[in-house]
Amino acid sequence: MTIRNRNLGLIYYDPTKAYHGYTLFTPAGPGSGGTTYLVDMEGRIVHQWNLDGWVRYHVELLPNGNLFGGRYDARKPVAQMIFLGGEIFEMDWDGNVVWRYEDPDMDLHDRAPLKNGNIMIMKHTDISEDIEKKIQGGIPGSEDDYGFGKVHGFLLQEIDRDGKVIKNFEVYKKLDPEIDIIPPYGTRGVWPGTNSLEELANGDLMTTSYNMNNIYIWDRETGDIKWRWGNGILAFPHDPTELDNGNILVHDNQRFPTQWMPPDGSRVLEINPNTDEIEWQYRAENPLDFHNTYIGGNQRLPNGNTLICDGGKGHLFEVTAEGEVVWEFVNPLFFNYSTTSINMGHCNSVFRCYRYSPKHPAFQGKDLDPGRYANLNNMYGLTGANSGRTTLSAGGNQAVLGGYQETAPAMGQPGGEDKVSSRTELLGY
Repeated sequence: MTIRNRNLGLIYYDPTKAYHGYTLFTPAGPGSGGTTYLVDMEGRIVHQWNLDGWVRYHVELLPNGNLFGGRYDARKPVAQMIFLGGEIFEMDWDGNVVWRYEDPDMDLHDRAPLKNGNIMIMKHTDISEDIEKKIQGGIPGSEDDYGFGKVHGFLLQEIDRDGKVIKNFEVYKKLDPEIDIIPPYGTRGVWPGTNSLEELANGDLMTTSYNMNNIYIWDRETGDIKWRWGNGILAFPHDPTELDNGNILVHDNQRFPTQWMPPDGSRVLEINPNTDEIEWQYRAENPLDFHNTYIGGNQRLPNGNTLICDGGKGHLFEVTAEGEVVWEFVNPLFFNYSTTSINMGHCNSVFRCYRYSPKHPAFQGKDLDPGRYANLNNMYGLTGANSGRTTLSAGGNQAVLGGYQETAPAMGQPGGEDKVSSRTELLGY
């Protein structure tokens, strides 16, 4: 089914095929107001959290009902490099910060709560001139992209809840300069530049590199590379997650040309790491309907559908295994994205989004009535199925599509248990 990428708020909802739950998203950028929203399947706000700062770059919901994420505190200065510094935090349902950790060298693209109760963070670090000289590729002179005048290395660091460093993984020392070559259009500022972090079921760690177009799996004990995949196939990838079957789901932005197509559309891939084969993918019927060049995410839902964050456009949508779009929402909360070095104008970008089951422990005993936010919902047109937007009537098989009708096959309610693995299990998706 073609993406109906128009209007704002709820665009389409087929309750017979979509995975029912609540969707969490945060407008991501300076000037966004620093608010995280939880919406129901009809796109109505049912809860919100004021982050009191600039989100970096997303937040997630823990089983205890708290938010877990990164931000620049509104009371503190922003770092020279907008990926670095700030804090990771945990915030309760009522918006109170109950835990925080600061580090000026921490990269705020992502962080991972671990099964042992600790947290894995990503950090920049200085590297030796000898290593820097061996790094191949990239845009000449881009070492100074972030104002440091040299290449930074990347490390992963495990900390406990008291902020004590448990272990460092100097992953940049495990890269091979003859293999891990930066593409000619990639930046040399960070080696590797990493925008995601995930703990796998076996305890190993997985990241994606935006400037080397690879997914990496790192041995938890030694930090050695156990698997790398993507260079020449992926382009500026984001958000790899491990599935129950052991495969890897990843958001392939396709920002730059690759061997398979010019960059006229993004896609979501499921890769078998044992065979390096792509076993499933989603692309829009018209590739330009889903072309997200610099951020984005994906989540495999318990009923087999996939939730996709077309981040630059604030476009969130759910597809079936066959590629049918069964839920579609566009963030109506625009803001002026502007820093000293970047001016993106009026935008509604979202770094990632997450869908949570109504059975999630965080929601038990909580008031999720959208009527509590009636004024806000009315202001942004988030008034649900009766708003005149694209919706599916609950009792029939006719989907009302902004003034005309399209036949949608009637199906039973989606089945499947809330069974997920790895980080998704830990966070209770």
